Amino acid sequence: MVARRRHRVGHAGRYNNLALTLRALGRDGEARAALEVALGIDVASAMTHNNLGNVFFRDGDLVRAAAEYQRALVLDPDFADAHNNLGSAYFRLGQPERAEAEYRAALQLKPGSEEIRRNLAVIRERR
Repeated sequence: MVARRRHRVGHAGRYNNLALTLRALGRDGEARAALEVALGIDVASAMTHNNLGNVFFRDGDLVRAAAEYQRALVLDPDFADAHNNLGSAYFRLGQPERAEAEYRAALQLKPGSEEIRRNLAVIRERR
């Protein structure tokens, strides 16, 4: 049973990788479909939820993006990129305090990240 689950999870990873390639090619609809297949195989993948959030973010569906980032963080509270991405969604949704809290959480987990530092700086500049 464990071997079967690992095999299925491996397939989920392949769909996740396919989605990243499709997204890089600007084929977001196909990327979203591949990520949904991946989640059908392994709903407990924080990375896949984060990547699906990125597709929604890029499409401008910030509420759905934030929901996927939140799901990723329920599965992996120490996922710095999901905190950073959730912060960006909150920022674009006009919730700078929540954005700053997520950026701070991300920076704590990934202190060397220039991207997170830039995001925090933007929040501070707008105050």
